Amino acid sequence: MSNKEIRPFVSIVIPVYNGSNTIGPLIESLLVQSYPRECYEIIIVDNGSSDNTVSIISAYENIILLHQKDVQSSYAARNLGIMHAKGDIIAFTDADCVVDSEWLKEGIALFQKKDISIVAGAIQFTFSSEYPTATEVWDSLVHLRNDVYSKNGCAVTANIFVRKMVFDKQGYFSEVSSGGDFAWTGMATRAGYKMAFAPSAIVSHPARSFDELMKKNIRVGTGAIVSWRGRGRSWIWISAAILSYPLPLNIYKLYIHIPKNKRYSCIMMLQLCLVSYIGRWYTLIGVLKSLR
Repeated sequence: MSNKEIRPFVSIVIPVYNGSNTIGPLIESLLVQSYPRECYEIIIVDNGSSDNTVSIISAYENIILLHQKDVQSSYAARNLGIMHAKGDIIAFTDADCVVDSEWLKEGIALFQKKDISIVAGAIQFTFSSEYPTATEVWDSLVHLRNDVYSKNGCAVTANIFVRKMVFDKQGYFSEVSSGGDFAWTGMATRAGYKMAFAPSAIVSHPARSFDELMKKNIRVGTGAIVSWRGRGRSWIWISAAILSYPLPLNIYKLYIHIPKNKRYSCIMMLQLCLVSYIGRWYTLIGVLKSLR
């Protein structure tokens, strides 16, 4: 096997918007990868930040800084990064994540199998304290679950690796507010590109507060229809899904998200149900916004 096959050149693409509190730690974690530094580039695309995000990034050497000011969308920012990427493989993570030192090495390893075109990595949550809130617990149970999503041929860009030729052949992300990654990966795997899950390619992501989670649910709602269509859902299925949002929470669906080795008190379970149900309404608001 040639050296190029073992260590392909990788382009890391990160969109950022007002990320002054998180972009520094992310960059620091990217600069201490076990993967050889000469074998990867870091491309950060600012999406019109109004804080000092750009000045923080500019203080680092050998970071490629691009600007996407025309479209307010993390997917538009990612698309610009892809256009400038020199790598055979493009790795994505988010500006509020921190990557493990073995992240690149473990993610790239699966591409030694020629039939693998997309690799989804694991996402671990960090909490605000030793005793996380019900909102934080719910966020960690149901969101950014590449371990679950990848079984259905989908993944989120908080931690994903893609052969660049897939973008060349299939096209780029839809420049929506949310769900562009689900739609794109769903279309790619249905087109025959194989996905694998890399449990040792780890990024850490902070669990969201209640306000942050509800804003996230609205964004998810605005991109839900694009995501569903990208995964091949029919309009009948989509209509039924939209009508189901106001219905009482299916407790079974809550239980299947909880790992078998986890046990929560009755109070916590009730809080999880409440957070989930309120979140469903916020997601519905996003869906209805997208239908205007």
